[in-house]
Amino acid sequence: MFDVNFDNYDFNDLLEFIDTSIEHQRHSYILTCNVDHVIKLRKDDEFRKVYSDAGAVVADGMPIIWASKLLKKPLKQKVSGSDLFTRLGEAFEDRGYRLFFLGAADGIPEKAMLNLQESYPNMMWWAAILLLMALRKTKRRTDTLSSCSKRLAQTSFL
Repeated sequence: MFDVNFDNYDFNDLLEFIDTSIEHQRHSYILTCNVDHVIKLRKDDEFRKVYSDAGAVVADGMPIIWASKLLKKPLKQKVSGSDLFTRLGEAFEDRGYRLFFLGAADGIPEKAMLNLQESYPNMMWWAAILLLMALRKTKRRTDTLSSCSKRLAQTSFL
Protein backbone atom coordinates (compact mmCIF):
# COMPACT_ATOMS: atom_id res chain seq x y z
CA MET A 1 0.00 0.00 0.00
CA PHE A 2 1.47 3.36 -1.09
CA ASP A 3 4.61 1.40 -2.08
CA VAL A 4 5.25 0.73 1.62
CA ASN A 5 5.50 -2.81 2.94
CA PHE A 6 3.48 -2.33 6.10
CA ASP A 7 3.50 -5.08 8.67
CA ASN A 8 -0.07 -5.66 9.79
CA TYR A 9 0.81 -5.44 13.47
CA ASP A 10 -0.97 -4.31 16.56
CA PHE A 11 1.06 -3.63 19.70
CA ASN A 12 1.05 -7.30 20.74
CA ASP A 13 2.26 -8.37 17.30
CA LEU A 14 5.04 -5.79 17.49
CA LEU A 15 6.08 -7.08 20.91
CA GLU A 16 6.17 -10.60 19.48
CA PHE A 17 8.35 -9.35 16.59
CA ILE A 18 10.71 -7.70 19.08
CA ASP A 19 10.83 -10.81 21.28
CA THR A 20 11.58 -13.05 18.30
CA SER A 21 14.23 -10.68 16.93
CA ILE A 22 16.00 -10.61 20.26
CA GLU A 23 15.67 -14.35 20.81
CA HIS A 24 17.23 -15.07 17.41
CA GLN A 25 19.74 -12.20 17.76
CA ARG A 26 18.54 -10.52 14.56
CA HIS A 27 19.76 -6.96 14.27
CA SER A 28 16.78 -4.87 13.31
CA TYR A 29 14.95 -1.61 13.62
CA ILE A 30 11.29 -0.58 13.58
CA LEU A 31 9.88 2.34 11.63
CA THR A 32 6.57 4.04 12.33
CA CYS A 33 5.30 5.28 8.97
CA ASN A 34 3.06 8.33 8.80
CA VAL A 35 1.64 10.30 5.86
CA ASP A 36 4.72 12.56 5.72
CA HIS A 37 6.91 9.48 5.32
CA VAL A 38 4.70 8.11 2.54
CA ILE A 39 5.19 11.35 0.61
CA LYS A 40 8.93 11.48 1.29
CA LEU A 41 9.32 7.85 0.19
CA ARG A 42 8.12 8.81 -3.29
CA LYS A 43 10.92 11.37 -3.69
CA ASP A 44 13.89 10.11 -1.67
CA ASP A 45 15.80 6.99 -2.78
CA GLU A 46 17.85 6.86 0.38
CA PHE A 47 14.77 7.11 2.59
CA ARG A 48 13.29 4.17 0.63
CA LYS A 49 16.50 2.20 1.31
CA VAL A 50 16.15 2.84 5.06
CA TYR A 51 12.56 1.61 4.84
CA SER A 52 13.44 -1.45 2.77
CA ASP A 53 16.04 -2.53 5.36
CA ALA A 54 13.71 -2.12 8.36
CA GLY A 55 12.71 -5.19 10.31
CA ALA A 56 9.18 -3.89 10.77
CA VAL A 57 7.16 -1.00 9.38
CA VAL A 58 3.98 -0.09 11.23
CA ALA A 59 1.24 2.45 10.53
CA ASP A 60 1.63 5.64 12.54
CA GLY A 61 -1.49 7.66 11.95
CA MET A 62 -5.20 7.23 11.45
CA PRO A 63 -5.12 8.49 7.84
CA ILE A 64 -3.04 5.42 6.94
CA ILE A 65 -5.42 3.12 8.84
CA TRP A 66 -8.44 4.70 7.11
CA ALA A 67 -6.79 4.44 3.69
CA SER A 68 -5.94 0.79 4.33
CA LYS A 69 -9.63 0.07 4.94
CA LEU A 70 -10.74 2.02 1.87
CA LEU A 71 -8.21 0.10 -0.24
CA LYS A 72 -9.50 -3.18 1.21
CA LYS A 73 -6.13 -3.96 2.81
CA PRO A 74 -7.08 -3.18 6.40
CA LEU A 75 -4.29 -2.74 8.92
CA LYS A 76 -5.09 -3.87 12.46
CA GLN A 77 -4.14 -0.79 14.43
CA LYS A 78 -2.29 2.50 14.53
CA VAL A 79 1.05 1.75 16.18
CA SER A 80 2.63 5.13 16.77
CA GLY A 81 6.03 5.67 18.28
CA SER A 82 4.54 8.06 20.82
CA ASP A 83 2.26 5.28 22.13
CA LEU A 84 4.86 2.53 22.04
CA PHE A 85 6.11 2.87 25.59
CA THR A 86 2.69 3.54 27.04
CA ARG A 87 1.62 0.20 25.62
CA LEU A 88 4.83 -1.86 25.81
CA GLY A 89 7.13 -0.13 28.33
CA GLU A 90 6.23 -2.45 31.19
CA ALA A 91 6.88 -5.53 29.02
CA PHE A 92 10.28 -4.12 27.97
CA GLU A 93 11.17 -3.45 31.60
CA ASP A 94 9.99 -6.91 32.76
CA ARG A 95 12.02 -8.59 30.03
CA GLY A 96 15.13 -6.58 30.87
CA TYR A 97 15.48 -5.21 27.34
CA ARG A 98 18.17 -2.60 26.83
CA LEU A 99 16.98 0.35 24.81
CA PHE A 100 18.78 2.70 22.47
CA PHE A 101 17.45 6.08 21.38
CA LEU A 102 18.44 7.75 18.15
CA GLY A 103 17.21 11.25 17.38
CA ALA A 104 17.59 13.83 14.66
CA ALA A 105 17.29 16.98 16.77
CA ASP A 106 19.55 18.14 19.56
CA GLY A 107 18.42 16.87 22.95
CA ILE A 108 15.46 14.81 21.72
CA PRO A 109 16.83 11.30 22.36
CA GLU A 110 18.15 12.34 25.77
CA LYS A 111 14.82 13.93 26.71
CA ALA A 112 12.89 10.82 25.64
CA MET A 113 15.21 8.64 27.70
CA LEU A 114 14.88 10.84 30.81
CA ASN A 115 11.08 10.99 30.52
CA LEU A 116 10.84 7.22 30.25
CA GLN A 117 13.18 6.68 33.18
CA GLU A 118 10.56 8.34 35.37
CA SER A 119 7.91 5.81 34.32
CA TYR A 120 10.21 2.81 34.05
CA PRO A 121 13.02 3.25 36.60
CA ASN A 122 14.28 -0.33 36.21
CA MET A 123 14.59 -0.19 32.44
CA MET A 124 18.11 -0.52 31.08
CA TRP A 125 19.39 2.17 28.70
CA TRP A 126 22.11 1.49 26.21
CA ALA A 127 22.62 4.99 24.86
CA ALA A 128 21.04 8.15 23.58
CA ILE A 129 22.70 9.84 20.64
CA LEU A 130 22.02 12.53 18.08
CA LEU A 131 22.12 11.71 14.39
CA LEU A 132 22.24 14.88 12.32
CA MET A 133 23.00 12.90 9.18
CA ALA A 134 19.39 11.73 9.18
CA LEU A 135 18.46 15.21 8.06
CA ARG A 136 20.97 15.28 5.21
CA LYS A 137 20.96 13.53 1.87
CA THR A 138 24.14 11.53 2.15
CA LYS A 139 25.05 7.91 1.64
CA ARG A 140 26.38 7.93 5.20
CA ARG A 141 22.87 8.20 6.64
CA THR A 142 21.94 4.69 5.50
CA ASP A 143 25.34 3.31 6.50
CA THR A 144 25.13 4.89 9.95
CA LEU A 145 21.62 3.58 10.63
CA SER A 146 22.72 0.11 9.60
CA SER A 147 25.86 0.31 11.71
CA CYS A 148 23.96 1.50 14.79
CA SER A 149 21.41 -1.28 14.39
CA LYS A 150 24.12 -3.95 14.15
CA ARG A 151 25.87 -2.71 17.30
CA LEU A 152 22.78 -2.78 19.46
CA ALA A 153 22.39 -5.71 21.77
CA GLN A 154 18.62 -5.76 21.62
CA THR A 155 16.17 -3.10 20.50
CA SER A 156 16.44 0.31 18.89
CA PHE A 157 13.76 2.94 18.45
CA LEU A 158 14.15 5.64 15.83
